[in-house]
Amino acid sequence: MVAPATVLYVVMLIIPAGLALYLSLTDWDGFSADPAFVGAANYVKLLDDPELQRAALVTLLVAAAGTAGLGLLGLGFALLVNGASKANTFFRIVLFHPHVLSALVVGFLWSAILGTTGAVDNLVTTWGGQVIPFLSDRSGPRLP
Repeated sequence: MVAPATVLYVVMLIIPAGLALYLSLTDWDGFSADPAFVGAANYVKLLDDPELQRAALVTLLVAAAGTAGLGLLGLGFALLVNGASKANTFFRIVLFHPHVLSALVVGFLWSAILGTTGAVDNLVTTWGGQVIPFLSDRSGPRLP
């Protein structure tokens, strides 16, 4: 039972990661037929690059500023909707609306896929089968 997940994991993650590691140890332009193995020379060259330190510093600053900014923005919104007033009710609705809307869209999509006139039943009836009441059968699943 684990085999399909293991195969998918190996094909989608392990093999590409191994290939990327192997190619990082070569001098290959992406077009020639044979990559030349250079070992860790690419990593030594990377660590000697002065732009690496600048890029790492900029990445660290952006991550820190983004984290702090989002935290302060979230705290500001939480303080904005704290308390009972008509304005706070409006802001709560505005802030919570995306959560409700996404759940609503997911519900509509599942209905379009699994409803009695949905994509799955259209496919089943096209192949000569009967409509399967995925979402409209109140008796629940029938287990053997």
